[in-house]
Amino acid sequence: MVKFRIILPMLFLTFSVVVWPTAAQILEEDRGSYLDQQSPAARFAIESAEIAGGATYCEIEPDDVETYINQAHAEMAALAADEVDLVVSRIVFSNIYTHTIARGPDQGCDAYGLYFLAQANRITR
Repeated sequence: MVKFRIILPMLFLTFSVVVWPTAAQILEEDRGSYLDQQSPAARFAIESAEIAGGATYCEIEPDDVETYINQAHAEMAALAADEVDLVVSRIVFSNIYTHTIARGPDQGCDAYGLYFLAQANRITR
């Protein structure tokens, strides 16, 4: 039984890494049709990871970004249909977040501070 508990998550993570598209593919290809195929938790993961990644790129207060990320993870947990959906959503969040940190927000950092605060207030309500 112990071996099964160890092997099954490893197989799932291997499968998700091989089958799951890259962050660049999600953000740059036909995003609308891709999002339509995802669970609510995965859609939220993509949107919130872009917001958090942009905030990190623009060097917005790290404590505010960390709070936002924690709240986003809590929201993903609430939206997830099951544990597998939650794990997939967290993987997607991590991939998109890392990608967005590297490229920055589309609107530039000058306007991004107010946008981030508005989004952070929306998630904390």
